[in-house]
Amino acid sequence: MKKLIVLMLVSLAISIQAQDKYLSISGGYGIGVPGNEGVEIIEYSDGERTETVKYINFGSGLLLDLAYGAPIGKSAHFELGVGYQNNLGSTLESTFYTEHRNSANQLVEMKETSIRTINASSFRFAPGFRFMAGEGKTRGFAKVAPQLIIAQVTSTFEFNSNNLHVLSEDEYSREASFGFVASLGFEHNVSSRIVMFSCISGSLGYYSPDEWKFVKYEYDGEDVLDKIPLRDKQTYFSKEIDENANSSNASQATRSLKTRMDYSSISLNIGIRFLL
Repeated sequence: MKKLIVLMLVSLAISIQAQDKYLSISGGYGIGVPGNEGVEIIEYSDGERTETVKYINFGSGLLLDLAYGAPIGKSAHFELGVGYQNNLGSTLESTFYTEHRNSANQLVEMKETSIRTINASSFRFAPGFRFMAGEGKTRGFAKVAPQLIIAQVTSTFEFNSNNLHVLSEDEYSREASFGFVASLGFEHNVSSRIVMFSCISGSLGYYSPDEWKFVKYEYDGEDVLDKIPLRDKQTYFSKEIDENANSSNASQATRSLKTRMDYSSISLNIGIRFLL
C-alpha cells in the first residue's frame, strides 16, 4: 500500500506539468453484488407461512462521477475521481393475516403489513490509472484505482393493521472504508476536444458502522421516542465487548459486536471527456 501511494504521488507530480489534461463526467446505474441478505414473510391465518430471501443492495443504484486526468505516458493517465452513489431505497415487505372476533362476535380476518425501506448513499474518492488501447477515433480503455468510500445507511419502518399504525426512522453512523474499483470500456472521439465513452465497472467495498439509533418513533401518530429506554433505541458496535457490557440498566445503550456489510456493485456507465 505504501509503494502504491508513493507511485500515485509521483504520478500526480508528473501530471501537473503534462499537457492534454481532461475533465470527465459520467453517470450510470449499478446492481449490488452479492448484497446483504434480508427476509420477506407472508403468514396466513391458517398457519401457512412463506419466507423469501431478498438481497438488500447498499452499493447499487444511481452513480455520478467526476474525474480529472493527465497523461503520464503515451497511453496512460493518472486520474483523480470523486463520485456519489445512492441506492434509491431497497424495501423488505411482510404481510400477516390473523383472525379476530368483532363486537358482534363474528370471526373476521385482519391484515397486518410491515414495510422497511433501507437507504444507502456514499461519497467516493478514487485516485488511479487509466490505460488506453488502440488507435483511431474508437479505442478501448481500462481503469484501476483504490477508493475511499464514505457511506451511511438509514431506514424507515412502517407497520399498519386495522387499528394500529407505527412509523419509525433509524440510522447507522457515517463511516469510511477502503475498497477497489476497476472499469473496462470503449471511447469515441466526437471532436478534437470531446470524447464519449461507456464502460462496465466493478466496485468492491464494505460498510462497518460504529453506532445505530432511532431518530423517530411514532405510535398511532404520537411521538414516543423519548419514552423508549435508551438500551432499546441505541446500539454501539465494537470489535470486542465484555460479557457484562449489557446490564439491566435501561438508561444505558446496548453494546454489540461490530459487523461488516457488503457495499459492492457492478455498474454500467456512460460519460463524456473534455480535453483541456
